[in-house]
Amino acid sequence: MTQPEAAVECFGVMLRAGTPPSLASCNAVLTLCAARGDCELAFDVHRRMANAGVRSDTTTFNQLVRLDSALLRSPSERRSPGQR
Repeated sequence: MTQPEAAVECFGVMLRAGTPPSLASCNAVLTLCAARGDCELAFDVHRRMANAGVRSDTTTFNQLVRLDSALLRSPSERRSPGQR
């Protein structure tokens, strides 16, 4: 398991244990989602934030825009998960 995969798994464990998401943990996962182009997980995290009453901040929106920008590029221009 890669470090980003472990971070996402840890986030899932926290939620399943009933720990409410924090802005910092949500933004960390959104940053990983944007880097990986994982739109489905990003929108799930953002929905969970809203449901838990966690208010989005500039970082949250920046990562969602970054994700959207990555999805607009052609598949050949997109980065693979390990590429910088």
